[in-house]
Amino acid sequence: MAAAWVAWRFGPAIARTSGMTFCWIGFMVGIENAYGYAAFFIVIGVAAWRGGTAWHIRRHGSPPLRLSLASAHFLRQSSQPPGAIPPPWLVGISCSNHKTH
Repeated sequence: MAAAWVAWRFGPAIARTSGMTFCWIGFMVGIENAYGYAAFFIVIGVAAWRGGTAWHIRRHGSPPLRLSLASAHFLRQSSQPPGAIPPPWLVGISCSNHKTH
């Protein structure tokens, strides 16, 4: 019961942190010329990071960091031709609370 609550409450943060950790492990084993292990850890890390970010966006409706929100706003404005359908990870992201200076 407690493990389920921890997974529900902190799941996105745990997934993103473990993803970052796997990427660092991949970087470190890559330094030691273990490129197969490096690729494995980096792929697992990127998948965990993206999964945690998508989970956070579904739960809260916006990316977890202001930098991510600014990136989403920039991507929405600059990379989409007029009338194009945005990619799935940008759908539902509100850029209205992005402050411009």
